[in-house]
Amino acid sequence: MEICVFAETIRVDQSSYEILLERLLSEHFQLSKPTIRRLNNIIFRGKGDLITQLPIVLRSITRKYANLDCIFIFADADGEYPSKTNAEKKRVRDKTEKFQKSYGGEIIVGIPTSNIEAWLLGDIDNINYVTGLSISTEYSFVEDIKEPKEKFKAIYTEYRKANANRSLSYSELIVKLFSSINFQTLRSKSKTFKNMVNDLRSYLKRAKLLE
Repeated sequence: MEICVFAETIRVDQSSYEILLERLLSEHFQLSKPTIRRLNNIIFRGKGDLITQLPIVLRSITRKYANLDCIFIFADADGEYPSKTNAEKKRVRDKTEKFQKSYGGEIIVGIPTSNIEAWLLGDIDNINYVTGLSISTEYSFVEDIKEPKEKFKAIYTEYRKANANRSLSYSELIVKLFSSINFQTLRSKSKTFKNMVNDLRSYLKRAKLLE
């Protein structure tokens, strides 16, 4: 299975989602590990730039890799669930509608609420395990977290203080956390993550990769 991911930044968002999807497909759905295809020369300057460039990059990736099965597009909602997440999902789908009509593969749009860090905060045990911290704050639903990026930055500051000479960079820590985040925990804590997994399952069934 060949897939590609487009997100707001390659080093943080795209790398994290690639790991997340590799794990979901192989661990959660018990399929073979997918082949990840990239356009490494593409740089997006935020969500607006990502959405603006979508028609161009979608044509570029499908010309370069003719056998892509699925394209994933991730954009932060920067607002409340479900109104803002649904609005952003529609915005992305509207931008890709013309391309989708001529494209034989599948496009799946995943919209985290208020930054990628919101999903990470859904599994505090994972954060504690990776960072060695003892954070006690837990969230019932990540969609209710106000300013998740700032809350995660505060955790990162604590982590840096506790690991002054051997700490990971901000982006490295995010990628590592997605490498071990518990899917069952996140599904119970995040409606947007659950929606994305359900969309992925629907695609896999349509593609006859799942019963």
